[in-house]
Amino acid sequence: TIKSFVPTDEASIEQEQLSFILGKNYLVSFQERNAAYFDHIRDRLRNNTGIVRERGADFLLYLLLESILDNYFITLSHIEKNINEISNLDLSSDPSPEIISTIEKRKKQLHHIKKAILPIKEFIGKIERENFNFIHEKHIKYYFELKDLCLTLLDECDQMELILESKTNLF
Repeated sequence: TIKSFVPTDEASIEQEQLSFILGKNYLVSFQERNAAYFDHIRDRLRNNTGIVRERGADFLLYLLLESILDNYFITLSHIEKNINEISNLDLSSDPSPEIISTIEKRKKQLHHIKKAILPIKEFIGKIERENFNFIHEKHIKYYFELKDLCLTLLDECDQMELILESKTNLF
């Protein structure tokens, strides 16, 4: 079970929970709402294009997790755009309570995103350390790529938090 975030407008981000059950020859996924970040995978499955059907359920799980992490990059880009707008404001004079509230809201969003990335990173760490019967040896390298994506996302969150913290310290 993991969480995903979807930017809804300039200031808001919606959270969604997803669950996966991986078996020897199957993958069951549960999603709160139909999000667009799986559309390209659904199209490949429906049209029988690419290697998705040839590789098995563990490769499909990799593709779904990769799509979720790609969506995190989109969400962080959305937040970064808002942070850049805040950075361009003149905060040397008395800042409005609205700006301070926005900064705190962004810090809270980043905290939630980091907290949601960690279970994915931990799952991949377990794959590294333990032998999972349902994940083929030839697909393990793809999961290691997911771990790198998680680390990059966490680093981006940390960098944005530092920027926001420095803005807060100006007050």
